[in-house]
Amino acid sequence: MSGMSAPDPDKLAPLLPSVLAAMVEGVVIQQQDGAIVFANPAAERILGLQFDQLTGRTSVDPRWRAEHEDGSPFPGDTHPSMVTLATGRAVRNVFMSVHRPDGTRALIEVNAEPVLQPDSPRPTHVVATFIDVSERRADEIRIKTLADTVSDLYNHAPCGYHSIDADGLYTQINDTELEWLGTTREAVLGRLGPLDFMPPECRARVENLLPVFKARGTISELEVEFVGPGGLVRTVSLSATAVRNAAGEFVMSRSVAYDISELVRLRNQILEQHARDQQVVLENELVAVARLRAGTIVWANAAIGRLFGYEPEQLVGTPIDALHVGGRPSLPSGGQLYNGSRQRVQTEMLRRDGARLWVDIYEAPIGECGEVLALFGDLTPIRNAEARLVAAQRMESVGRLAGGVAHEFNNKLQAILGGVDLALMDVQASGPVARELREIQTAARHAATITQQLMAYARKRPSAPAAMDLNAAVGATLALVEPSIPPTIRVSTDLALDAWPVMMDQAQFTDVLSALLLNAREAIDTTGRIDIETRNVHVDEDEASALPDARPGDYAVVVVRDTGRGMTPEVAAHAFDPFFTTKRFGQNSGLGLSTVYGSVTQHQGWVRLSTQPGTGCEMTVFLPRTAETRAHANPVLRHTSELRTVLLVEDDPGVQTIARAMLRRLGYDVLVASTAEDARALAQASAASIDVLLSDVILPGMTGVELADALSAEGRNLEVVLMTAYSAEALAERKTDVARYETLPKPFTVRELEEAVARARR
Repeated sequence: MSGMSAPDPDKLAPLLPSVLAAMVEGVVIQQQDGAIVFANPAAERILGLQFDQLTGRTSVDPRWRAEHEDGSPFPGDTHPSMVTLATGRAVRNVFMSVHRPDGTRALIEVNAEPVLQPDSPRPTHVVATFIDVSERRADEIRIKTLADTVSDLYNHAPCGYHSIDADGLYTQINDTELEWLGTTREAVLGRLGPLDFMPPECRARVENLLPVFKARGTISELEVEFVGPGGLVRTVSLSATAVRNAAGEFVMSRSVAYDISELVRLRNQILEQHARDQQVVLENELVAVARLRAGTIVWANAAIGRLFGYEPEQLVGTPIDALHVGGRPSLPSGGQLYNGSRQRVQTEMLRRDGARLWVDIYEAPIGECGEVLALFGDLTPIRNAEARLVAAQRMESVGRLAGGVAHEFNNKLQAILGGVDLALMDVQASGPVARELREIQTAARHAATITQQLMAYARKRPSAPAAMDLNAAVGATLALVEPSIPPTIRVSTDLALDAWPVMMDQAQFTDVLSALLLNAREAIDTTGRIDIETRNVHVDEDEASALPDARPGDYAVVVVRDTGRGMTPEVAAHAFDPFFTTKRFGQNSGLGLSTVYGSVTQHQGWVRLSTQPGTGCEMTVFLPRTAETRAHANPVLRHTSELRTVLLVEDDPGVQTIARAMLRRLGYDVLVASTAEDARALAQASAASIDVLLSDVILPGMTGVELADALSAEGRNLEVVLMTAYSAEALAERKTDVARYETLPKPFTVRELEEAVARARR
């Protein structure tokens, strides 16, 4: 401050020890040979050594085991203190890690300052200060990882993202949309907008809608076209919301665009097919035609009689509105049909048997007589096809999302369940900590069940066939489904006491039997009976040759028999076809029995259908007999005398950490790598013999299968266990054959890990 004199060093000297003791920074003083002659309490705490342990140590002492941040050795003669003593220059902001005596590491940021005397060119001492930045660096890494993840999701999502300003120019755009447009971010930001990449007609239409969007603040599923490299036209569905300032003025948009080019192509194909079908009908005089006067049919041809299930003469004198659902045509405009104007509409009408039809109606006046000529085209098959197409598209898109979320969630659950599993081994089984851990374990396992349901929806659930008690599985499924069966339907069981065990995924069996029981329930109108039976059968060569999909052998069968309506031979022939259903439009997806068929054949079985109209239906599921039983041994921790080395390869940090802890708990020595390339380098550099390879299936640059093959080709005799959160189908899509090695689905426990390694040894 102005007017204040500089402090007297002699008066401050007595305060120096207290200042050094109060500092959070570590401070050491080293003499010319590098030996430490002073260390403050913070230095002792950070380095994990007492003053008498530090005194005399130099920076080149190998006990420090100094390393760079990347884990490479940090030579002692490059330590900031040694550089300052050698050069007389201060050294700033050097990061290094040292090992404490308790085995932990401290990442420190070091500064070195020379102590010079006027009569000496070399420093007499060096003062080194340092702080522990381990937590700060970890936070920086986590923040960067999160930022990289968000950036990757934004830029590489399977859809376009962008924002435009009030002038319609791009302010943000992701890599996906840039790839569609065939341009760069620098070329468009603040210079061009989406309109610049649209063909003229589309551009004019969107320009007219922009003021409406800015006023309303939203726009949904607007079909627009982008012209990309080589003139490629891409149709996208554009949705956006407006961002406004405090004054309510439009500032920018948040926009997302989905590529629907293939969907539009299929839609146009359907419309073209519809037009061709109409032409064929006209040429063959099969168009349904009626003449109406004052809304009443005065003449009808044979085709309209067939369409509505009447003889033509029965329709004469019938008010046309009586054939419409709700007693009148469904018109979006709210106008009137059959009023003598030329118009065309698609609406729902009723057959004589009550079935609903989607009908394309075209009307035109007949001269001056006041009559209307109406032409009716049956659109029901096309509407059904469109609905199936939309359902398939929705199932595929939502299924992919669900499968991806479930796969990532499995990795997170692995870290949670594995950590709880290890923690339970270290606490008193009856103590409060153990109880709380078991509650966490229960909640996490429930989450794992939800994940399995997501993957089942996505058709990506890992199939885990295991020896299954057939009668127990039937009982468990019946307990789940029976509450949804009305009391007017009696359910009975006849289960063979000696029913053979079968090899099947328990969850998939539940899906199969549930679908059959609910199908039987739907087939019974009011009262009736559903019988469930299990028995053992042997199918010989002659029987197998006479049955579709059958193979000779021993089978345990489940029979579901109902007293419902039954099926005609025509319906039974298509019962297992995807999307086939006898219900009215919009009431059923038609996937139930096709899913049953797919699950059973996936487990080397087959389904037999026996039915007649009015006599009910009998579904028989054949599942191959198995002699295998599942062991339930507790984990046995290895002794150090049996120490073996495992090479763990996993790119997910959470899974990597918990898997390493599990392996160490089982008594293994563990080498860890995040990529296949690092794993091969680590295997070549390791002096120890590697006994087991525990690797994720999908790795950056190379699969776990390819890594195992490469290490085996080098002459290593390895036991291989491959971890995966993908199903066999998903791995097959990636052309990854894991059948040759032991696989371990995620999430897994210590016991399951131990059992998988044990199976790999056999």
